[in-house]
Amino acid sequence: MVSLTSPILPIGAEEVRPVFACICHAVTEDQIGSAVDSGADTIDEVGCLTGAGTGCGTCHDRIEELIELRCGACPLAALQVA
Repeated sequence: MVSLTSPILPIGAEEVRPVFACICHAVTEDQIGSAVDSGADTIDEVGCLTGAGTGCGTCHDRIEELIELRCGACPLAALQVA
């Protein structure tokens, strides 16, 4: 039986499902990537644009990883402040 809500895909095609980075607000990794592309480079800025990271905070590490993957780690992050 075919579900009326399921997309019809060509034979051999795989359905691509979104990967959620923030479960509290149902924000996908793609949405976070778009926020980073728009200039967000902190968890707070991503949160302002998407809502991600503004709930329980469990996704903060993943948001940080996605920011670094998208735009690279800040070269100053390795410096230690005395």
